[in-house]
Amino acid sequence: MSNPDNNTASTRTTRKNGIASRIGLVIIAGLVIYFGSMIWGGSLLEDGSDAPLWTLPIADGSGQKLSLQDLRGKVVVLDFWSTTCPPCMKEMKELEKIWRRMKSREVVVVGVACGGETLAEVTDFGSRKNVEYQLVVDKTGTVSDTYLVRSLPTIYIIDRDGKIADSHRGFWDGTNVAKAVNRALD
Repeated sequence: MSNPDNNTASTRTTRKNGIASRIGLVIIAGLVIYFGSMIWGGSLLEDGSDAPLWTLPIADGSGQKLSLQDLRGKVVVLDFWSTTCPPCMKEMKELEKIWRRMKSREVVVVGVACGGETLAEVTDFGSRKNVEYQLVVDKTGTVSDTYLVRSLPTIYIIDRDGKIADSHRGFWDGTNVAKAVNRALD
């Protein structure tokens, strides 16, 4: 005769192993999707092509708008981000340093919030985080779609003539962003 206590313990162990296996598979699938979207998310706009024009509301409480056309003659670091994106927050700190160092050379950093945030949410976020460079809001996602943004963060470097000079999908460290900006300045 079998011992009912052993059967119950064995059944519990089997269930725990099955649940752990499923959780592991879900985590692995999530990582594959995340990194796959970064690697295989499609290409970005081609270097040398015209940067698509846009006009978006500024997240500073002024009610004003900013357009890419307003920035002609400057090198623009266009950063697509979201308040819910941890790599975006890390990159913002890098971009803040770059902006402070290079603003005297006609370099502008523009953060395009494209995670569905409202203008008020981005304004509050910028104030709480002391973001000094320009933040704008792409609430409808039209601009991010035009720029082929498929994952966050995504950065474009736009030269003084309004051409795409460089781009990067995923976190881009400050050293490499600065190098791309310097190439655009030359």
